[in-house]
Amino acid sequence: MPLTLASCDDVLAHLAQFDDPEKSGALANASLPGGWTVGQVLAHCAQSIDASRTGYPSSKGWLFQRTIGRIAMRTFLRRGSMSHDRVGPIPGAPDIAATSIDEGLARIRRAIAAFRAHEADFAPHFAYGPVTREQYDRLHAMHVANHLAPLAT
Repeated sequence: MPLTLASCDDVLAHLAQFDDPEKSGALANASLPGGWTVGQVLAHCAQSIDASRTGYPSSKGWLFQRTIGRIAMRTFLRRGSMSHDRVGPIPGAPDIAATSIDEGLARIRRAIAAFRAHEADFAPHFAYGPVTREQYDRLHAMHVANHLAPLAT
């Protein structure tokens, strides 16, 4: 079932369901594409949100960013949803260690709070190149939705 999240506000509202011990307990051992746990997926998404402020460790070349990357970003923004390789890590980022749902929730909530408080320019995306705050807000929400969609009921 598709999961649609349009902003970081939507992400936080969606994640509130995981605060229910019954819900998070049922998901504790759920495996998502790539064999990641829910906690690892949340940590991965937090890693991406943080990188939008601090910079991505590695990036595609300028030609890719200005062609394929821009086309992909515009397509996702126009559609309001993203589909991407859900098993691939962020290029150059450290592997995501075993992470509980509670740890993943804390990490993504901290990342969203830091994203919201960020007043400087944002770092270029590793594939899309320059991205505005508003675009990142939507793209981060779509990224989370794409990863958590297999859990949507």
